[in-house]
Amino acid sequence: MITKSLIYALEHATSPRSVSAAVWALERATGIKSADLLASDGSDWYARNGFRKLSALNGGTGSYSGKQVTTETALESAAIYACVKIISEDIGGLPFIPYERSADGETLEKAYNHPLYECLHDQPNPHMSAGEFREALTARALLGMDGFAKIERIDRKIYLWPITGTVEASYTAANRLQWIVDKGTAQEKTYDRDEIFHLKGFTLDGARGDNILSRARHAIGLGLAADEYAGRFFANDASPGIILSLPANPGVTPLTPDGVKLIKQAWSAWHRGSARAHEPAVLQDGMTATRIDPDHQKLQLIESRKYQITEAARIYRMPLHKLAELDRSTNNNIEHQGIEYVSHGLGPWRRRWEEAVHRCLLTPDERYHSNGRPRMYAEFNVEAMLRGDLSAQTASWTALLEKGPLSINEVRGFLNLNPIPGGDKHYVQLNMQDVATAASDATAAEKASARSDSERKEMFAGFTAAVTAMASKEHPAPRIEVHNAPAPVTVNLPAAVHNAGPVTVTAVMPNGKKTAKPIRDSNGDIIRMEIETEYVSKG
Repeated sequence: MITKSLIYALEHATSPRSVSAAVWALERATGIKSADLLASDGSDWYARNGFRKLSALNGGTGSYSGKQVTTETALESAAIYACVKIISEDIGGLPFIPYERSADGETLEKAYNHPLYECLHDQPNPHMSAGEFREALTARALLGMDGFAKIERIDRKIYLWPITGTVEASYTAANRLQWIVDKGTAQEKTYDRDEIFHLKGFTLDGARGDNILSRARHAIGLGLAADEYAGRFFANDASPGIILSLPANPGVTPLTPDGVKLIKQAWSAWHRGSARAHEPAVLQDGMTATRIDPDHQKLQLIESRKYQITEAARIYRMPLHKLAELDRSTNNNIEHQGIEYVSHGLGPWRRRWEEAVHRCLLTPDERYHSNGRPRMYAEFNVEAMLRGDLSAQTASWTALLEKGPLSINEVRGFLNLNPIPGGDKHYVQLNMQDVATAASDATAAEKASARSDSERKEMFAGFTAAVTAMASKEHPAPRIEVHNAPAPVTVNLPAAVHNAGPVTVTAVMPNGKKTAKPIRDSNGDIIRMEIETEYVSKG
């Protein structure tokens, strides 16, 4: 007999133990095994009769649509499957690299020699690659199950073995966390906290990821129901709805039930299903066929199915264009949507992986140096996903080369090219200087420009006098060149080096190279040399 207390237990059972007790009481009261109450088409008897929390009996949760939402049925939704697949594959495809920082914090290097490098970057165990391992654990966490793996340390090797069974948390008397795998089965085993790698999904308590399938069961169930309706509509299509009618003629015997059944069977045999949708029909004795088309616009089937894609994208923070829904995407914004996906869609999962490595795989000595400075951590490299076209990459690398952060060989490394001799140097543009130096030079220039004409003439007095003394017909002056000479300039030239020829004097001063201009008297003799320049002192 089903009593009020049993109904209350059925409606409020949440834990596995209370669910089992309520199911046992229901079986005793009805004489029906619980397994027989679960329909083979995926619908949930408990959900359809108001006992939605009891759908956990079959590993899922019931929804208002009557569809049971389990891990398997949720993945039958194309939108949910695509979201889980895309995020898992992208996390699996990113390079995951352990780094080690020096004790003084000055240098940072990839931890090639640490066993974590091979485990996270190459192969966590002999049976799978690092990308496949991250795909599997990320997918389980995306479906609300959390990703678990057994940690095995052998010599200088670290192995991670995914756990696909049920995992429950337990605490010792000393409040130390333990994990129970496959509880209640012959394979049950208890592991210490340090023996399990735990990747959490979105969490409300910090201990376990929230059951996203349970939270979103109504949206997912509605999508499954819409898919089922559309599939059954086309599977049962008789082109698509036909009314066969005979006129009521006097003297004509009406069809018997068996006759109606035979006509329906004959029509279905000829026209049922998409393969026979356009077979010609033959009608006799004045029979007419009236086609009835369901109004899908009123049913809003198309809009409902498109909305389920939006719902799935909302659950997993997925841009719609990643799910091939391009109604609102353009060539102008799709690149920014891709960047937003890397930052906000993949960002939380990258952080969860990096924190899980820090929490589960690094020892206290590996996390921090003895002086308290951070030592090791693991980080995803997302540069490959953010690269633009070749012209954009070229502009970016050019800017990084000119400013000094990257060397030529580092850029060649991005292109998978071998290093070249001398390519490890870092360069900066010469016309760049710090603000303090620029201000100092500006002050010196102002002081130099404030010199009087007499001071500037005095700087070149010695130089002019020396050139004038040499410029005579008896002793023609040779070619003289003065480089970066400080003022005043004095030229002493022995008579032994005098050569016949024109007088050409060039002074190369800090502010430019100038040629002296000869000044002659009325007889054509050179009386002096003048240089129209200005010496700017730097001190």
